[in-house]
Amino acid sequence: MEIKVKFKAIKYHGGICTFVENIDVPDDLTTVDQQDNYVNELDKSDIMDNHELHMIVDFWRYVKKPKGEKKPSWKEVAAKWEKACEIAQETASIWEGNYNEAKKSSAIWEQNSIDWKKIALDYKLYLKKYVSGQSLRDLPVIEDSLKANSLETGEPVNITNGYNGGWLAPNGDFYGMDGEYMDMIHNQLAYKIQELGLIPEDKDRWHNPDSWLSDNGWTKIHNDWILYDGYQRAKRELPVIKMTDEQRKQIALYGTECCNGVLSVGLEKKRLTPTMFLSVEAPMIWKLFDF
Repeated sequence: MEIKVKFKAIKYHGGICTFVENIDVPDDLTTVDQQDNYVNELDKSDIMDNHELHMIVDFWRYVKKPKGEKKPSWKEVAAKWEKACEIAQETASIWEGNYNEAKKSSAIWEQNSIDWKKIALDYKLYLKKYVSGQSLRDLPVIEDSLKANSLETGEPVNITNGYNGGWLAPNGDFYGMDGEYMDMIHNQLAYKIQELGLIPEDKDRWHNPDSWLSDNGWTKIHNDWILYDGYQRAKRELPVIKMTDEQRKQIALYGTECCNGVLSVGLEKKRLTPTMFLSVEAPMIWKLFDF
């Protein structure tokens, strides 16, 4: 049996060389360990003479490495890249189409949800106003179940209509609309109030309409949450603007009619009934809105 062994050696002139030599081993040596031991103990003087060697430094069984995979050409790489880009574009188009359809469905659902909330709220107010002591057949027909809002009309609205949020002026006028807090409904209403001329034109430039209202005695309302910054002016060494009796009465009415009789007051959301809110003496009301 013949095996290949690779040698590393020093030639007579001092140079280092490597070479592969075919070694005959007995056929009865069938395992690799047996064959390696045979080569290790073999007299290598003939090999040294044939190659004019001074010393054999090392040797090991030589195993020819398999031929590697052919390296692709730049044209093949470019073609694969172009195909990958086409697939990515198709995937992006499909995703964008699905996303647009999802947005349409979401918008339809959101509008239907808002409409149904309005209808349900108005029906509740309708029943509360008319059902007591009357039979249903005597009730007048509701002409318009979708209530108007200040953003559309530019007019104050009834605070007990149950809007999601709005601004309560010092004189008790309420500008409200429906929508989520993240929709910035208060900011939208503030710009409408500015259009109505209720914010002075000589206001400080750094103020936007929303912050001007908060800083000048208007109450911000979102569902059952009541915020008022008029007392915080003292921290900036400015004159305090106290909450008016008209605002307090409107807030109490709103809490009774639209918030199941419980208000969340100030940044800390102190829980108060409308009666408790009204019972707080005027000089102490600032504590509810302090932070």
